[in-house]
Amino acid sequence: MKTGITSLELRYIIKELQQLVGGKLDKIYQPEKNELLVSIHVPSSGKNLIRIVSGKFLYMTKFKPEMDSPSSFCMFLRKQLGNAKVEEIKQLGTERIIRFKLKTAEGIKLLYVELFGKGNMVLADEKSSIIGVEKQQRWRDRTVRKGYLYKHPEMDLNYLNVTEDKLKQLLTKSETEKSNIAKMLATKLGLGGTYSEEICLISRVDKNKQELEDKEIKAILEAIKELLDKKIDARVVYQDNQVIDIIPFPLKIYAGYDLKEFPSYNEALDSALSAILITEKEAGRTKKYEERLEKLKKIVSEQEKTVRELKESSQQAQLIGDKLYENYAMVEELLRKLQKQWKEQGYEELKKLYKKHKVVKEILKNQEVVIEL
Repeated sequence: MKTGITSLELRYIIKELQQLVGGKLDKIYQPEKNELLVSIHVPSSGKNLIRIVSGKFLYMTKFKPEMDSPSSFCMFLRKQLGNAKVEEIKQLGTERIIRFKLKTAEGIKLLYVELFGKGNMVLADEKSSIIGVEKQQRWRDRTVRKGYLYKHPEMDLNYLNVTEDKLKQLLTKSETEKSNIAKMLATKLGLGGTYSEEICLISRVDKNKQELEDKEIKAILEAIKELLDKKIDARVVYQDNQVIDIIPFPLKIYAGYDLKEFPSYNEALDSALSAILITEKEAGRTKKYEERLEKLKKIVSEQEKTVRELKESSQQAQLIGDKLYENYAMVEELLRKLQKQWKEQGYEELKKLYKKHKVVKEILKNQEVVIEL
C-alpha cells in the first residue's frame, strides 16, 4: 500500500490545488495526531477540505472524520490564520515541501508542510522567521524551531535541472558506487523507485545498466520530460483487490494491473486513502470495544469469584457456629480449665499436657487455642 507521496506526484497535486488560491481559510481541525484538516472557502466551489498527514500525504478530501481534541499547535494555527486569504500554494523546487502563502490581518504568514522523513508543519512570517512548529527538530546543518529562519533541504541536482552532461557525471560516479541507472534516478534526482523504473521503460533502457551510451542518456532525458508534460489522468492501481498505488496518469509499469479511473488526482487519492482511513478507524473502534468488553468480562469474573468465596466463607462460618452451639457447655468448661492451667503451669507444660488431646489440637503462645469438634 502507498505510504507517501513522491516529489513528482506532489507536482500534480499542487497543480490541482491552484483552484483554492484566492479562497479564505475557514477552519483548521485535527482528526488525529500528526494530521490536520484545513477548510478553505472558495466563492465558486464553497468549502474545500485539505487533508495533511505530516510526513506522508496532502490532498483534497470530501471525507470529514470525527475529530480529536485539538493540539496546542492546531489551536495556535487557528489563532494565527483565522480568515487568512490563500495567496499562493507552491512546491519548493522538487522537494516534498508545500508552502502556503497566507494573508492575515497581521500580515503575510507562510505555512510549510513537509512530507518527507517524520514530517513537520512550520508557520513563519513573511521573511521565513519561524513563529511556531508542530515538532522542534535539529540536524547538523538545519534547525527547525521558533526564532530560527526556515531553511529547507535542497538537492543541487534534480529531475527539473538535469542536463546531458550532468547525467553523464552522475553515471560515472554511480559506477564507482555500483549503482544502476534506476537507483541513480530514484535517489540522485529524487524521482523515487516507481517513476525511475517507468523512465527506463519509456526510454527502453535496461534499468540495471550502469554504463549508458549517449543515445540512451538522451532517451532518459526525453522520458523525464515526457513524464513532466503528462496531463492528469489519475488511476488507482489494484492487485488482488488491494490498493497498491495511486498515480496521476497511467504507467507502463502497471500494464496488466486492475486500474480505476478518476477525473482528478486528488479524487483518486481521496477515494483510496479515505477508504483505508475509514476501515482503520472502524477497526480501531472495534479493537477498543473488544478491549473494553474483555476488561468488563474480567471484572465480572473477579466479582463472581469473590461472591463464591464469600458464600463458601459464610457457609463455613455457619457450620462452625452450629458446632459451637451444639458443644457450647463442653467448650466453655474446656476454655475455663485451660485458662486456669495456663496461669498455674505455663505455656510449655500446657502444650505437653494437651499434645494428644482429642479436642485441643494446638495451643499458641498468644493464648489462642485450636480445637476440633
